[in-house]
Amino acid sequence: LGEKYHKSDRQIRKTIRTVVHSMAVRGKLIIIGMGLEILGPYLTKIAIDDFITKGDLRGLSFVATLFFLSLFAQMAIEYWQLTLTQITGQEIMYDIRMRLFAKLQRLSLSFFDRTPVGRAEEQTDGATIL
Repeated sequence: LGEKYHKSDRQIRKTIRTVVHSMAVRGKLIIIGMGLEILGPYLTKIAIDDFITKGDLRGLSFVATLFFLSLFAQMAIEYWQLTLTQITGQEIMYDIRMRLFAKLQRLSLSFFDRTPVGRAEEQTDGATIL
């Protein structure tokens, strides 16, 4: 178990290193998105306390514009978070499949003589589908 564990641990670390940049970008987007989620109720408080109670329609329209802009920004950030997550997942799957294919290429021809094609394909697909 020890050597196999360390080998797979090295492979996982190698895969993570390839996607660390997109993970950092997603972390920043999460923090910005959380700030925008807090901004909505705060703008509502300002609208009610400062502008609705005083009847200031100009200030209210400004706060309403900020509110809708924050909603739009929040939607855009969530879209990019989802897109980056999907791209990262695809990159990880690509990396796993390429390593698996490279391993299949290194196997001897006698392995393919002994192993039925369906069994080798089944093991390969099972390893990458997760």
